[in-house]
Amino acid sequence: MTQTPLASPELQKQIDACAAQGGGRVTLSPGIHVCGTLELRSNIELHLEAGAVLQGSHDIKDYPQQEGASAAKDDHKRHLILAHNCDNVAITGRGVIDGQGPAFWQEQKHDRGWIYAKEQRVSPMVEITECRDVVIDGVTLRESPGWTLHLESCERVRLNGIRVDNHRFGPNNDGFDVNGCRDVMISQCHIDTCDDAIVLKTSANTQSCERITISDCVLSCNCAAIKCGTESFHDFRQIVVNNCIVTRSTRAFALYTFDGATIEQVRVSNMVCDTDLAFIFNHPLHFDARKRNENSRLGLIRDVRVQNFSAKTDGRLLFTAADGTRIEDIDLDGIGLDYALFCDPAPVSEGYTGHQVSRHSPEARAAQAALVFENASRVRLRGLNIHWPTSTEAPGWGGGLPRMENGGDRVHGPSDQGDDVAFSVLWNKGCQDCDFDLEGLKASDDRAETLQSL
Repeated sequence: MTQTPLASPELQKQIDACAAQGGGRVTLSPGIHVCGTLELRSNIELHLEAGAVLQGSHDIKDYPQQEGASAAKDDHKRHLILAHNCDNVAITGRGVIDGQGPAFWQEQKHDRGWIYAKEQRVSPMVEITECRDVVIDGVTLRESPGWTLHLESCERVRLNGIRVDNHRFGPNNDGFDVNGCRDVMISQCHIDTCDDAIVLKTSANTQSCERITISDCVLSCNCAAIKCGTESFHDFRQIVVNNCIVTRSTRAFALYTFDGATIEQVRVSNMVCDTDLAFIFNHPLHFDARKRNENSRLGLIRDVRVQNFSAKTDGRLLFTAADGTRIEDIDLDGIGLDYALFCDPAPVSEGYTGHQVSRHSPEARAAQAALVFENASRVRLRGLNIHWPTSTEAPGWGGGLPRMENGGDRVHGPSDQGDDVAFSVLWNKGCQDCDFDLEGLKASDDRAETLQSL
């Protein structure tokens, strides 16, 4: 395949010359600019005018492997845009950064088949490591070959007005990965992708994740829209999520500590979501504390408040901790669940190997209840409102397609033929000092108890 000659050598010269003079703006004018790796410098603003497209080369040779940078899970050390150890770096404008993802993937087997990557690919597409005072504003990021935007060990970051438009089955194409960063503000972003939309994580080589705000975003993905973990080697604290809409996602908000971290001081408010896509194990809220493997440390989730949260769903709210740890000091206030139908977890939980479905707890994973708690302490539940499904049919829900496993290949029956199952309001095991206000609430029908306590 023949492609336009690379614009990146000349652009890199402009960036370097501008940096040598103390910094400034390097502008991409309207048109297509085919590039290999571009490396930003301190005090540089890369500005993409409306109509400008910074298009990644489809030749892997145009992306030299980087040495000594990130050690994150999906870092292939080949990037379209790179900034390392920079101050005052920015990417702005109304232009587009196009990663040409399909050039680095194997062929998709069918419309809803997971796409697998070639051995070598560009990921993360935009890599910002150990930088301070980072601004990314207004640009569109699309067709990332892997992770879209990775921020690692950065301080004082502002992400505003960014649009991410990725393939819904692209391999590992997270929207934003905020990895061991502090003082991060994310606002007014629109993300549509396959993997997690916004994920906070702390890889082993990073630091704690602290003082993060996420507000006024519209998110959609086949995984978790907003998530902490699963990479959790260092703590997470002082995290605020406010005024977000999540649509067609398996989870709206999730907290996972698998590598020993404490997740604390988390506040979520004014979120509406739906799980209207054909997957099993949809959990609008999912908290899970456990060991990743026998050599991992146990972590802790505590001091979390979720207020004014509304979900249209076929799944459950799932809060679990492995023996030896706890989920504690959880405040749930004003939770609304509107069931289009039920996805019965019991018959499909056996044999499921995914990492993000409370795999340590087969009882909780299969529990037939709207809210499921295991090994939780000091949970306060107020203002719960549930609308149970009126039939086992919900035409159009999940597109009328068979339910897929998230990350797996098993299929479990059409999503517009809801399971004929009775749900309790709440199931709990190993819980202590909890205050569940279930006044006026009943199970979905007489076959189930309102409250199940083990």
